[in-house]
Formats: sequence, C-alpha cells, structure tokens
Amino acid sequence: WLAGLFSLPHGTSGIITSGGSLGNMTALLTAKAQYLNNHPQTSLNKLALLVSEEAHYSVSRAIAILGIPAENLIKVAVDDKFRMRTDLLEDYYNKISKEGKVVFCVVGSSCSTSSGSFDDLTSIAYFAKKHGIWFHVDAAHGGPAIFSKRYKSLLDGIDHADSIVMDFHKM
Repeated sequence: WLAGLFSLPHGTSGIITSGGSLGNMTALLTAKAQYLNNHPQTSLNKLALLVSEEAHYSVSRAIAILGIPAENLIKVAVDDKFRMRTDLLEDYYNKISKEGKVVFCVVGSSCSTSSGSFDDLTSIAYFAKKHGIWFHVDAAHGGPAIFSKRYKSLLDGIDHADSIVMDFHKM
C-alpha cells in the first residue's frame, strides 16, 4: 500500500524499524552491501557518500558504524533555501573520483530536520541513475507529505529512490 503511494515499482518491499536513525543505517547498509556485492575488491576506505550539508546526523553516525571513514562523507553545499545544490553534484563526483574514491550512495533530505527544506529529488535521481549510484531518501520528517494533496509535490522524484525512510510518528 505504501509503495503504491510513493509510486514505487510493483513488488517493492520494506521493513519497519524503531525510527529514522535505524532506518537510515539500514538503508546505507543495504546500499553498501549492494555495491560491494557487485565490486567485491573495493576497500571500505574507498567508499564515499554524498549528502546535503543539512543532512540528519544519523547519516554520519551510520557510516561510522558501517566502517566507512568520516572524511568520505561528502557534504554538498546548500542554496539560500537550505536545499542541496544539485548543480554541484557532478563537480563533487569528479573530484571524489580523481581522489580514487567511489561514490556508492547519494542521500536526499525530505525534509531536513534543522530547516524543513526538501531537496530536489528529481535532480538527485537523475544524477544517481546516470552514475549507477544508490539513491536513498531520508524522508523521516517529510515523508508523510505523501498523504497531502497540497504538499505531495515536495516529494517529486521519490519514486526513483532505491530506499526511503519515513517516520509515521512524525506526521
């Protein structure tokens, strides 16, 4: 039922966790496992993750638990409305690649807890698909907008996500 609301493909499944932090960690663990299954020779020291400067702290906590170096959490600058500057994603990607690291995941915030800003999920999805990167949406706070005719459009592009976190208790 929920997958249908988000217009996710038929057969999409999910799990229930105790909250957004555990949900984000589970999603990033899945992204990491998926990448390493396809590229088993890759060292954890080479894995990098792109997030907004406004991303929830649980993302940085999760990569530490997953054994990914803290410096491989790349925080993308935000605009004047605190949304990820998706126009910079290619620059960040190229810089990281030149350093010998591999971007295995990009996280969109919908919405950030500090500012309530919704990242441009459509642009992030396009970038992720172009580079074969896992696209995770942290919609712990803003995911319930899916139930609103007025605010549902804030989640445009979420249907391209590989994983989504939503906290029902934040409705």
